[in-house]
Amino acid sequence: MDVFAELKRRVARHPALRVDAREDAIEVFPEGDSTFPVALLREGNRFLVHFAGWYERFDSAREALDCVSYGLFGACRLRVWYRGETAHRWALEEERQGDWREHSRQSLRWFPFWKPVHVRVLENRLRPGDS
Repeated sequence: MDVFAELKRRVARHPALRVDAREDAIEVFPEGDSTFPVALLREGNRFLVHFAGWYERFDSAREALDCVSYGLFGACRLRVWYRGETAHRWALEEERQGDWREHSRQSLRWFPFWKPVHVRVLENRLRPGDS
């Protein structure tokens, strides 16, 4: 399976999405102030899926594609903590039976901890049936 061709096929159903495709990477930019970009990169025989700071590595192209689809079309959202203008923590949350639960979290070691904190919740809610 050509994971990049399949991802291009899925996002082509959404002409409002901006797509930046290269030989070994593709990044999808949903419209809106409360959305997050989703990227898929090839790293040798592995894949990296990136959601605006949160990321996960996969050995399987199918699992990586499923994660990308989850970020674009699934019932997930990204909670991002900022100190001033610097994003420093990202939590991927999933909806289960009407409740949001944290799936995984990543953060920077060094950030301007003295600056005021604020949190944004970002979500790509493209219709799952279109994937």
